[in-house]
Amino acid sequence: MTSGFTRRLTGFSGHALAILAGIGFMALEHAPSAYIAVNGMALVAALALLLLTPATAGQRHAGAIGIAALAVLGASLLGPDSDGVHRWIALGPLRLNSAMLALPALSIAAVLAQPRVGALLVAIAALVIAFQPDRAAALALLCGATPLLGRAPRWPGVAACLAAAIALTICWLRPDALAPVPFVEGVLQAAWIAHPVAGAAITAGLCAALLVPLRLAGSRPAALALGGTLVGFTLSSLFGAFPTPLAGYGASAILGYAAAFALLPLNGRAEVS
Repeated sequence: MTSGFTRRLTGFSGHALAILAGIGFMALEHAPSAYIAVNGMALVAALALLLLTPATAGQRHAGAIGIAALAVLGASLLGPDSDGVHRWIALGPLRLNSAMLALPALSIAAVLAQPRVGALLVAIAALVIAFQPDRAAALALLCGATPLLGRAPRWPGVAACLAAAIALTICWLRPDALAPVPFVEGVLQAAWIAHPVAGAAITAGLCAALLVPLRLAGSRPAALALGGTLVGFTLSSLFGAFPTPLAGYGASAILGYAAAFALLPLNGRAEVS
């Protein structure tokens, strides 16, 4: 288990760098102490997930994991709303972004499951996202679903990507009236302007979170799916008022990517824990 945890921790190091750099930026900019505490505690919980999740959980239970992720995503439709937008799950005083919490694991489950099951997971997720609506989630889902195109038979992957593209189109056509929140949205841009070292550290962390899993993963399509969701969320945060993944305030992305990475099959003996 120790070697497996060490390998997982190595693979998650980019994510952790982005999280810690985001915390450092918030401290430098005198963000509310609760923001720093929430992200710090979420990082501790993330490490616990990496340690405690069985190494083969993602491969053995892909369908069940995908259904659980869909349930988390769908719970937002019954959760709190803002100007008719439903993207959050209320957990006491916290609001968790359901897409950032669920889509990383769902993308891996879709790739590891049977092609038709994976396509169905993506299609249902696309329907939920269209109802939220959430452009960032729709783009993350589309980017995360693209590895399905390389599987045989081809048509489930094509259908999944088409469903995600339709959801993105629907979300894009609907106006998004939500205003950006400091330390949640625009974090990467603000860090580069105010504290370039923090901006560089966040950028390096996000790049490592994308690239390192590709080297360590026993399933390259699963690593590509995980990285695809990160690309989608990050691009959305650069060009719209959407949360910055990992570096911005909020436990959702931190827990979501930790849970997903814990499900990612790894190369070598370290996969057996």
